[in-house]
Amino acid sequence: MEERIYFLFAVHNHQPVGNFDVVFEKSYKYAYEPFLNLLEKYPDVNVALHISGCLADWIKSHEPEYFNRLRGLVSRGQVEPICGGYYEPILPSISQRDRILQIKKGIKFIKDEFGILPKGFWVAERVWEPTLVKILSDMGIEYTFLDEEHFYWAGVQPDKIHGYYLVEDEGAILKIFPISKQLRYIIPFSGHPQVVIDYFYQVLKKINTSSLTLADDGEKFGIWPKTYEHVYEKGWLENFFQLISENKNKGWFGNISFSEYISKFPPTGSIYLPTASYFEMSEWSLPVESGKEFRDVLEYIENLSEHERSKIKRFLRGGIWRNFFVKYPESSNMHKKMLYVSSKLDIIMNKKNENRKKEEAKDSLLKGQCNCAYWHGVFGGLYLPHLRKAVYGNLIHAEKVINSILRGRSSWVSCEVKDYNLDTKDEVIMSNEALNVYIIPHYGGSICELDFLESEVNVCNTLSRREEVYHDIIRKKLWLQVPDLPSDGIKTIHQIIAVKEKDLEDYLCYDWYLRYSLLDHFLHPDTKFENFTCARYGEQGDFVNQPYTVENIEKKKGGMRINLYRKGIVWIGEEKVDIHVGKELILKKNVLDINYTLKNLSNKELLHLWFGVEFNFAFFDIAEKGTLSGVDFWEKSSVGENYKVKLFFSPKVELWFFPIYTVSASESGFERTLQGLCVLPNIKLQIVKDLPLKLSIRLVLEKNS
Repeated sequence: MEERIYFLFAVHNHQPVGNFDVVFEKSYKYAYEPFLNLLEKYPDVNVALHISGCLADWIKSHEPEYFNRLRGLVSRGQVEPICGGYYEPILPSISQRDRILQIKKGIKFIKDEFGILPKGFWVAERVWEPTLVKILSDMGIEYTFLDEEHFYWAGVQPDKIHGYYLVEDEGAILKIFPISKQLRYIIPFSGHPQVVIDYFYQVLKKINTSSLTLADDGEKFGIWPKTYEHVYEKGWLENFFQLISENKNKGWFGNISFSEYISKFPPTGSIYLPTASYFEMSEWSLPVESGKEFRDVLEYIENLSEHERSKIKRFLRGGIWRNFFVKYPESSNMHKKMLYVSSKLDIIMNKKNENRKKEEAKDSLLKGQCNCAYWHGVFGGLYLPHLRKAVYGNLIHAEKVINSILRGRSSWVSCEVKDYNLDTKDEVIMSNEALNVYIIPHYGGSICELDFLESEVNVCNTLSRREEVYHDIIRKKLWLQVPDLPSDGIKTIHQIIAVKEKDLEDYLCYDWYLRYSLLDHFLHPDTKFENFTCARYGEQGDFVNQPYTVENIEKKKGGMRINLYRKGIVWIGEEKVDIHVGKELILKKNVLDINYTLKNLSNKELLHLWFGVEFNFAFFDIAEKGTLSGVDFWEKSSVGENYKVKLFFSPKVELWFFPIYTVSASESGFERTLQGLCVLPNIKLQIVKDLPLKLSIRLVLEKNS
């Protein structure tokens, strides 16, 4: 009797919290709905389906008939609904309590919609850590899927990448199906779906395996570049479903649910899997220098024979997902904000009453854990301002609700000194009912986060310009040298090399410091505005990103004050002179007063210096550039961001302002993205020995009327 091989098929549909409504609409029209149409047409095709809570909420609100139709497919056993962390968090990056909350919410959604308890689970971005076994098992989850690389890195041979494996932790067991990388790359990108059926037959004859698994993004069926034409207009997916239906009756090929497969077949074996994600993620998470070296290694082995290449590559791995918090400090700041708000939620959860508010705060926190804005690879992710904005917006809303429970509606002010970002150095958080001010004394006495609570926005939510491994492709115009695939197939998003506008290389500027606010500059006399905009200028002082000392913190009437100072150095020619920079921050309602005191500590009676204070504001729809002289007031508002900044200066200053653009990869090619507006009030000073010089800045935040 001929052996039989089973195709186990899972699809994951997701759009992140904060994505544009037009993206949800397009994704539904060109991917989710047409895929459902074909499932209804081909009842012999079995699929496990995961829909993230972010997307499910939108569909229920905008296209409710979708779930009515999906319930029909579930009831006839064609679709097996699986759950995940509801708002698609990277589970290992959040607290144990929040993991349980996210999973419970995902399970409840399946139970409420379909009347069943899910057995399968989608691990976001397949970011795996061994401790997930017990929590998933304890919550009734029976199986999940991880990429074949996870299994290679545990020592599994290629001919054993099939079926499912048992993974144990603390006596709990989870079944894990290895995802075939070959299937990921040929479905639906091959010229004809017969290629897929032929591959199954070749595998069956070669290693006599029982099953192969594909578990991948539903967006590849219609949303990724050129896929709608290929998958639907040219009929690739319908032909594939037809071939599945036909070959199920030939004896050697099957397509059943994961649960049915588990009930019929024993595990392939037992295994302990390392911390990992899919291979491409391990590349993206590496620091840029290591990423370049890793790229060189991959290019080297591509020139080896197929046997040598396959033998070496399956033992290669890059970094792990958590590395993104080191690679991108802005991601770490969001993550630590999330952990901070989560810890504040703990305080109110045991309080009596206020149940509605507690649920509101909890749900906003969980939305702020949606993973997409915390990392960057082939998708824009962290580089997309609207995704970061959504994370901060939800976390700030949760914090507002928590504050309303703890403090009521009265005016209040507080100050925390704590190692907020977990770098062993204390930060200072000044707060009242209108603003949160996060100060990093050891990084220039700067402000890394400034929350305007009325608009629920972090007005310092900007991103530094930094080198990425793929910038060489842009700089050398390597996309012009990439050959097309045969005309009967299309490229995956990992193979696309394209630019979305000309002359992107002109925007490859790199910042040598983080784009925080309240950064203190001593500019070289020859500094030009254009040089400063590209971070290619002479910095004469050692103040920008160096430690300041907290002198004192005290409550003032109706407000809070902190004083910081640094005794640093300014180079004048070849000579070093000592300078004291003190800055006083006074928080009162929606106003932050910033008072500078500059002292000449050198032996020179008179110093001629050029001093500037840098702010970076999260205006994502303002790309203005220019200089103004004799300024004592500046105002800018953004309709899209729903807040207004007012700055008052004494004495008058020269004002420089310019947009911060990054160049990053996306699934459709390299693109330029506006990350904020840099504003530099600057003034040329004469500092007399023993006679301090004063500079005052008042920052006012208001909601757009």
